[in-house]
Amino acid sequence: MFDGLPPTQESHRGESRTLAANCTKSKKRGVSIDPRSSGDYFAREGSLLATGVRWYNNWNVTSQNATAFSRLAFMPMVWSRYGATHWLQAIQPPPTPGGPGSILLGFNEPNGQMQANMTPQVAASVWGGVLDRAKELDFKLASPSPTKKGYPAALLSGIVWLQQFFAEADQLYNTTNAGVHYINMHSYDCNIATVKDRIDLVSATFNDTRVIISEVGCAAAKLAGNATMMMDFMQQVVPMLEAHPRVAYYSWFNGLEKYAVSPASSSLFSRKNKLSALGLEYTKCVPKPQPATPPPTSAPTVVATQNPQADAILPSASEPSGSILFQHPREVQCLLDLRC
Repeated sequence: MFDGLPPTQESHRGESRTLAANCTKSKKRGVSIDPRSSGDYFAREGSLLATGVRWYNNWNVTSQNATAFSRLAFMPMVWSRYGATHWLQAIQPPPTPGGPGSILLGFNEPNGQMQANMTPQVAASVWGGVLDRAKELDFKLASPSPTKKGYPAALLSGIVWLQQFFAEADQLYNTTNAGVHYINMHSYDCNIATVKDRIDLVSATFNDTRVIISEVGCAAAKLAGNATMMMDFMQQVVPMLEAHPRVAYYSWFNGLEKYAVSPASSSLFSRKNKLSALGLEYTKCVPKPQPATPPPTSAPTVVATQNPQADAILPSASEPSGSILFQHPREVQCLLDLRC
């Protein structure tokens, strides 16, 4: 029966069904969404992302549009020490135990002057309230997310900031690594090997703790206005993050709505009520692991015996190893050739 689709589209649709059967929705993938986006735009984001994204964060402790995002888990964040008491009380218990919705993110870029802007010592002094609220509501904690390098440059690098923060918090609250279950980090390098190396370094520095990359993107592509570079980065970084055993969750930085029409915007959405090219790429499913190929059946063991007929055709010690002087039965050839 003709359903309104030309045969070529029908074939393509059939191919899509086949591909969908061989892949699944990512368990790690999230998106960082600007809470200042308008209501309609914000709602549109939630409904379009749900096919391929599992969770989101918005640098806040509550969701601006929980209904539109009902199919995505919400990962709250205590952004800074300012108003922390009010923010902590506003956090709602996780709707279900486990998964990304039961994780509370720590302070945002505390070694950045334009962000949370806290020394490790100040951050540790207010961390007790975060610990208490997380325990009360049964959240797992992710650390504050210092940037790779402090800005201005005089501020501490991310790893040094965390080391000092953990040391101070552990002394104050008798914890290990400030009681966190995950190391929270941001990544804007565009070289995939560099991104992977930094994940490995951060995890290894803190006892192989798994990481949450709550912001990931390619800063150089955006600065250069290079949309191709941005797409190439996404196509390479997503499979790497999906496969990396130390990455628990990751979140694409969506950027501000007002920049969505720029040539190399990191936005997953266009202003035409649909996903952008990046959005279509980011919501693709993840290939399912293929069943392991069973090992080949081992060949029967050959026991050497005295065999005058075989001895007559084996090469002498003076001949090159494995050389065959003339044709002979395969059973004898296998004694000479290790490839059998």
